Amino acid sequence: MVKGTKMSEVFANLKFPNGERLEVTPDMARLYTHLGNYAVYDHVFIITDQEKLKGLYVWAQIPPDNPTYEALAPAVATNDCELHIRLRTPSEQDVTAFENHAKSDEDEIPDWLPPLE
Repeated sequence: MVKGTKMSEVFANLKFPNGERLEVTPDMARLYTHLGNYAVYDHVFIITDQEKLKGLYVWAQIPPDNPTYEALAPAVATNDCELHIRLRTPSEQDVTAFENHAKSDEDEIPDWLPPLE
């Protein structure tokens, strides 16, 4: 295993359009990658409410070739985060979330997707 951060150490900072910031630690981040055509569902999930398991999705393809995902995914993979790699199919919850986010995707980056600092 690649030596990374301790579970409480911040390895990424997300800044939202409203000015709020979110410090990402290994115990908050999960990487999900899928095989074949299901790779469209690849994402990083960041838990924002541990008790309710609520969080935000950073999709690889919303927007296409998402630069936030491109920067965040390798950081998640190398910082002792939970990894779900080469999944055969996405979960029903992930498919629903992806469809909802895809509907909101216009020609610009949506508010729910903060840039990685």
